[in-house]
Amino acid sequence: MNEWNIQESMNPEDEVDEFLGRAIDARSIDRLRSEHVRKFLLTFRELDLEKKYSKQVDDRFGAYVACASLVFLFICFVQITIVPQ
Repeated sequence: MNEWNIQESMNPEDEVDEFLGRAIDARSIDRLRSEHVRKFLLTFRELDLEKKYSKQVDDRFGAYVACASLVFLFICFVQITIVPQ
């Protein structure tokens, strides 16, 4: 069941509650970002938080490198086949 069918089956009161909940979450994230993150540098104002964030490992880094490598190899293949020797 997709999200559209779920929303159609909800009564209007529940739908409004869900919408308001999402709006409150979005506003909370915006407020936290403005309080704790420098606007132009996109770094945390507190050095301790910045250190914790920089130590986190990106689980998808290997997938990003693999996709970038695949695109690079595809571009090389196209260049080899199209550009005359």
